[in-house]
Amino acid sequence: MGSRGKELELGCKRTCNFANPYSSTVVGDCPPTTGCVTGSQSTTTTTITSSFDVAEVTTFDEPPGYTLAAEPAEYGTIQYFLGLFEEDNISLDGGSPECFHSMLDAPQRDADGTPSVQSSIDDFCLQMDGTTLTKATAKGIDTQFKRYDVAYYSFWLSASNWYFADEDNNCNDTAEIRRDECTRILTKAMVECDPNSGRTHGASYHGQCINYNITLSTSTNDHDPPWNPAASAKCSNSISSVTYRFFDVIFPVFCTEVDKDPDKSLKKDLTNADYPKRRKRSLLEREALLDKRTPPPSSSDYDGYTFSFDWTGAKGGCRYDCSDAYRQIEGACSDRVMLTEGSLNVDCGSYHYSIASPSPTPTTTSTPPPVGTTLAATAPTKPKACYQNQNVCHYNDVKPSNAHSKSDTFCDDHASQNGFNGPGWPAIQDASNPFFDNVSYNWKVLWKPDCVVEGHETLNVGQPIPEFSCKDAMRMVFDQCNNGGRGGRVEVGCLEYYYHNTGGGDDNWNCRPFRPPI
Repeated sequence: MGSRGKELELGCKRTCNFANPYSSTVVGDCPPTTGCVTGSQSTTTTTITSSFDVAEVTTFDEPPGYTLAAEPAEYGTIQYFLGLFEEDNISLDGGSPECFHSMLDAPQRDADGTPSVQSSIDDFCLQMDGTTLTKATAKGIDTQFKRYDVAYYSFWLSASNWYFADEDNNCNDTAEIRRDECTRILTKAMVECDPNSGRTHGASYHGQCINYNITLSTSTNDHDPPWNPAASAKCSNSISSVTYRFFDVIFPVFCTEVDKDPDKSLKKDLTNADYPKRRKRSLLEREALLDKRTPPPSSSDYDGYTFSFDWTGAKGGCRYDCSDAYRQIEGACSDRVMLTEGSLNVDCGSYHYSIASPSPTPTTTSTPPPVGTTLAATAPTKPKACYQNQNVCHYNDVKPSNAHSKSDTFCDDHASQNGFNGPGWPAIQDASNPFFDNVSYNWKVLWKPDCVVEGHETLNVGQPIPEFSCKDAMRMVFDQCNNGGRGGRVEVGCLEYYYHNTGGGDDNWNCRPFRPPI
């Protein structure tokens, strides 16, 4: 690499310079030396160059056609020289790394686990060698990155233009990633921020004109890097009856039109008549064929429904194309069935959908329907009825804390959002798929047919009377029905609150419908 100069007495000024434009200086007062003017400092300068004439340092004849190429140093070699230079206050790079303190971590070396950050650095820097970064101000791509997955999360290696480089670095709008610098900088950042730990929590460090980063993130989507996270889909609170599997087939019809000219805005209303007749089945449909409980969608489903799609048109670079965008929306705005409305901003524009159910058939007579029951709106003292265990269900122990928190969420997100309602109000229902405790929680609220409340035209679904709420109803069912947490039904005036918990076994979907409690 070069030569180390002779060291002077402690306190003298020592300067290390190497190829454009780095330097490391230790400043102090040096005593006068022989031959110097009294009071002058004695200075030793050490120069290290990153490029030199091979002929000056080799003592052997190169074979014909042989070219000596520089390669990045191995991990152990870098470690050795970093320690050696640190002893002499010599830095090959300016400053120190910025250390992150992520709650996540990744293995440093293969011996600590795979994929390791060190082997990933070697892979990343090799792939990026010679790649040019162009600053965003020059309308270019200023960041290159690669994601490496570890369990349920990931670490990201990235290189981007260093916008705040010193003027002496002679940086401009473009910078080229060099494998040797990339490997050295990322390795030093990893080693200095988590020394001798075997784990990495992330770091940032710059070379001459490029800033290098090791970033830990829960994102495992290349469209959602941690330094530029994607926007989340926005969804309505109202539930449709349309399954996500039908939606998965109908939105590609719209995207086929968008893809013809993505820069152009487009609005389109679709119905089940637009359902593709001959086509390759989607992955969700193929899964449905294996699931006897849920039949695959067909063109005869949802007669009279309108599916409205809207694309604003592209202005600039898009994070997702049409199909990827609606898959993101579908994942956020569905739990077996779609919510009635959703949208997603993809940086260059926005995608939106809404689902409208058929309008009710108007009555042909002006005579009001007969009132079958008149009830008082009073607080119940016990459930109206409780479910019995059913042999077709796989029941599990239901934890009270889970049951209460999930029913509270249903009341906040659905019941309270429906406000005041009366006769003819359509029921609301929701279900929580079994995950951690293998229990499916099911809720439903409806207005009893042909029923009116004494002194009230409507009731607030979330708080039907001041002293009794939706949450009180669901908790009463769970706490007072002695059936292992299975649930039952509570009535407040004409409102019926159902809470039914089932286990997540093979027969779970046979238990999902709300049966009249016995």
